[in-house]
Amino acid sequence: MIRPTLIVFCFCTAQTLHSADLLDLFYEIQEGAITITGCDSGAEGSLVIPEQIEGKPVKKIAHSAFSGTNISDITLPDSIEIIEDGTFSSSRFRKINIGNGVTRIGRGAFSFCDQLEEITFSTNLKRIDESAFEFNLSLKEISLPESLVRLGSGVFRDCTSLESIKISGKLDSIPRYAFEGCGSLKIISFSDSIKSVGESAFAGCINLEDVEISINVTSIGHGAFQGCKSLKNISLPEGLSSIGESAFVGCIKLENVTIPGSVISLGNYAFVACESLTKITIPSGITTFGSGAFSSCYNLKSVTIMDGLTRIGSEAFSGCSTLESITLPDSINFIEDRAFGACKSLKSIKLPENLVSISEGLFYECESLEVIKLPKSLKVINGNAFSMCKSLKIVDLPDNITRIESLTFTACESLEEIKLPSDLEFIGSRAFQGCSSLKSITIPSSVMELQDNLFRNTENLGKINFLPMEMPAIPDSFYENVRPDTVISIPIGSTLYEPMIMDYYVTTVSEEIAERSELSINSIKLNDINRDTTISINFNSELGKSYIIERSSNLQKWQEIETVVGEGSMTDYVQILNDAG
Repeated sequence: MIRPTLIVFCFCTAQTLHSADLLDLFYEIQEGAITITGCDSGAEGSLVIPEQIEGKPVKKIAHSAFSGTNISDITLPDSIEIIEDGTFSSSRFRKINIGNGVTRIGRGAFSFCDQLEEITFSTNLKRIDESAFEFNLSLKEISLPESLVRLGSGVFRDCTSLESIKISGKLDSIPRYAFEGCGSLKIISFSDSIKSVGESAFAGCINLEDVEISINVTSIGHGAFQGCKSLKNISLPEGLSSIGESAFVGCIKLENVTIPGSVISLGNYAFVACESLTKITIPSGITTFGSGAFSSCYNLKSVTIMDGLTRIGSEAFSGCSTLESITLPDSINFIEDRAFGACKSLKSIKLPENLVSISEGLFYECESLEVIKLPKSLKVINGNAFSMCKSLKIVDLPDNITRIESLTFTACESLEEIKLPSDLEFIGSRAFQGCSSLKSITIPSSVMELQDNLFRNTENLGKINFLPMEMPAIPDSFYENVRPDTVISIPIGSTLYEPMIMDYYVTTVSEEIAERSELSINSIKLNDINRDTTISINFNSELGKSYIIERSSNLQKWQEIETVVGEGSMTDYVQILNDAG
């Protein structure tokens, strides 16, 4: 049998504001219980809702029942068990006393109550749903009851006047966005029952200064304290296992952080722009930490990484401009791109013994780096690896390296000496551009390709010693980038690169018969005089002995250019190429 619903309306037609009383309420009787549906907009002041109306229990307040009213204080009866979704949203309450029968506050129930200053919670409250008190702009203090077991996401988000929060009872987590944007929040008291701090839980709490996280917390979520620019100290508990991505981004006053040994995961950008952080120790339990973890920590001077870490993420310490020292364990086998880029105070570093590659831009703009010890395991140096390292003077590359990529040593203006590895096959474009102190370099016999602008702006480079017998692929711009008087030495019998120096051979004359010999060419020197290129071949000779200078464009048919007489020990043959042609 369907029981009929009785609807009773109590109207108050006054045109002026008046003190609220029971007669101002609109309600319905549903299944023997009262549901309050509205209130006269002229009512103001305090209103106490009784447990019964017309002898029937008040069980429910309908959605938006008090929206737009002038009631300032309201007390809810113990007979109400659930405050439904959006029930008091956008109301003008200043004070709410929630009866002890309420066990749940629904989604957005008190959201946008921008005049709400004081809440007394039910002592039996177990659950507050998502966004329940979001945008309560006047709320200053909250004490959550011991009975509470669940908070919804964004529950107090953008409560911009909230100064303190006491979290106690059985609550096991701070949900995501719970206090995001609470710009006045200064004090947080955690219950020991809390095990996790959710994503962006306290993001944007710009006045939060000190946080002591409870001893049972095992995870701090993505962006949990992002933008807490007044945060100076935070105590991370032993037992913490993960620090999420961007957890402390922009905490510009954070001075001291001790990462517990229990932590095994450090997320991307976890401490980006923590400008006051001066030292950090990475515990042995962390095997990988993410990209940009400590980037732009401008005052970070010392980093110690305990043995166990195997991988450092890209830009992990980039922009740490005062970082002077870092200890890297041999357990590390990979360091990603630009991990130490723009560490302008870093003077020396010893790379791990198991490292096989130097990633792109790894030490880009480390302008104080003077000495670096490279491990024998190294096989690849990627582009920009040491570009703008203005203080780097000497580099000894291990023999296993086969490629030096583009821009690797660009603008290393103090680099005086570099030993290229014996197995090197490739040197990328502009690899030594701007190495203005480099005086000489030897190209190993294994090199197969040299790219363009290799020695551009190397004004002190006076000697290039080629060892390959089969001449590497060299761009037409090669000669344009070296000094006109640079001595280029090429081994006897090698296939010379025609566009640069043509092809020449020196033959001895014995008893008026020309005979090929193993005569040593010491160097071939190029000069630019009035736009005419001259060539000088310096070779071993005997006093008074005749020698034939030969030239070939195809290394098969040789043309005699001139017969010269040896001057003893060494003889120079000089000719303008334009005339020789």
